[in-house]
Amino acid sequence: MKPLESLEQTLRLLFERLGAKIDSLIGGEGGDTEEGSSVRSALSGLSPTLQRAIDNNLREDEKGVVCLAPHHLRVLLDYDSYCKFSQPGLRAMQEELTTLARQYINDRRYKLSQPINLVLTYDPVGTTTKVRADFGETAPSQLPDETGTKHPSGIYRFLSVSGPLAFSVDLKDFKKGGSPVTIGRGSDNIVVLDDQSISKFHATLAFDSEGNLILADCGSTNGTSINGQTVEGRGRVAVGDLLGFGDIRLRLERVE
Repeated sequence: MKPLESLEQTLRLLFERLGAKIDSLIGGEGGDTEEGSSVRSALSGLSPTLQRAIDNNLREDEKGVVCLAPHHLRVLLDYDSYCKFSQPGLRAMQEELTTLARQYINDRRYKLSQPINLVLTYDPVGTTTKVRADFGETAPSQLPDETGTKHPSGIYRFLSVSGPLAFSVDLKDFKKGGSPVTIGRGSDNIVVLDDQSISKFHATLAFDSEGNLILADCGSTNGTSINGQTVEGRGRVAVGDLLGFGDIRLRLERVE
């Protein structure tokens, strides 16, 4: 079978079973939802890019045959595209991309040394979608602070300063190369702010490729700010900054 025919067949089989499953995952009740259609459209565009990334990063197996497929996959949407989807929608897309990658590897008779680990996230400064495929061997780099020294390992924390909510939350898995921290009223966010001034999917905090902390507003109703300055799209954050989400004010701290 020619590569193009294989791609078309894989996509056809994927989309034959996709509609009902996606609508179920993101809260549909038996019929198409608007977001479900957006997810399917995004998957249609992402699938060839994902497959090319797998093909371009093959390795030799123990017999010297170039057929060992990368199992560590990172799909990086541009920020604007990422913000169009709810967290259930993003999870549905991640599940389907994982299924597509596994099916493509099987169809091409490639091998895996480990189970597929696919992460769907975004590049805070990117303008196009990228797919990175490797074998998970690159160690995350440490982040320089303002003096040029290296941060030791530690945990970032949000500490409430003002507003109707009083709490602190540790961001234990937040690091360069990891997924963004999602902030909002919806229970599927990483940081849940249960207040009417907060949008369901309000903002995200992430590292860019240079290790800078980037806070992004996701089209919230009542806005996002850094040290009292309204964020128009995205803004750079430092440890100690006061971040505003609607009526809530949180300070970003680092616990050594």
